[in-house]
Amino acid sequence: YCIELIQELEKEKEKEKEEFKPDIIFTHNAGDLNVDHRYTFQAVMTATRPMEDEGVKTVITFETNSATEWQYSRHPENFRPNLYVEVSEEDVQANVRLMAAGLWEKESGEKLIAAMDEVMREIDAKVAEIPESERKSVALLSVMPTYGGAGSTFDDMCKHAGVINGVAAIGLQNGQILTKELLVKVNPDIA
Repeated sequence: YCIELIQELEKEKEKEKEEFKPDIIFTHNAGDLNVDHRYTFQAVMTATRPMEDEGVKTVITFETNSATEWQYSRHPENFRPNLYVEVSEEDVQANVRLMAAGLWEKESGEKLIAAMDEVMREIDAKVAEIPESERKSVALLSVMPTYGGAGSTFDDMCKHAGVINGVAAIGLQNGQILTKELLVKVNPDIA
């Protein structure tokens, strides 16, 4: 039964690939704990074999909270990220609209976005009450040394949280490297 299910999933992925003709496919990671995620990964890999006439040039796997990180840490296919994609508030809203349209629920999508905007306005109003002199300076220490400057999602989060992004405050833009010397210059209250 399991083999039949996998074969049917592979046929479905090949049909979708032919219909949409993507250059890039995003799919689950081979090492996810959830079996259906692993089957989906395998079906995508089967559907995108590196044949001469294959249109898909890139397959990117992603982390799924409550599935990827639960795998045994020494599993040979454990997820090791090497690509990071910046996601803005506008990107989230655009994706909500796309998913809602795909489900013929445009009105529900707009209601969700309006609710999200309302929550953000409430947060921003509370943050506005925090005096500038009481706002803590923070710095993001990450495996991505070029992430966290002005214009990053982290910078947006700092603004909404009522803290000062120290990296942006010293003039670093997203994409510029935060060196040890610059971190000392930032002198964050929290890192």
